[in-house]
Amino acid sequence: MALTLGEDAPPGTQLSRVAELLILHDLVVYAGDTHFDQSQEGRAQQVRRELEAAQLFGQLPPDQRETFEAAWQEFEAGHSPDAHLARALDALQPMLLTWGPGGGGSAAHPEMTFGRLLALKRPALEEFPD
Repeated sequence: MALTLGEDAPPGTQLSRVAELLILHDLVVYAGDTHFDQSQEGRAQQVRRELEAAQLFGQLPPDQRETFEAAWQEFEAGHSPDAHLARALDALQPMLLTWGPGGGGSAAHPEMTFGRLLALKRPALEEFPD
């Protein structure tokens, strides 16, 4: 998605960096992704699981460990332009899988309407209305 949708990325955004942030974020998310309607306690547990999963970077040589940890933290903090786009794409992806062509909505979670998910994902997406 970063390479495909990145054609319309804000000036100065580095698509290779956006892709790197997304990949490293997904490495840590093997701890389990956050359910769209998770409680505050559930989100806190998720943060703890992700911090534990990020310990895998400690198995790398020091220079790679520092680079990968910094990129993962950049994504999590969401302050850089590259992280803004990466977080928007990360928010958009489950929406496209569920309601995009062939997605068919969410039979497993009928309470997860498009409007409800859009409201939850809006903070990550509103900077990129297109």
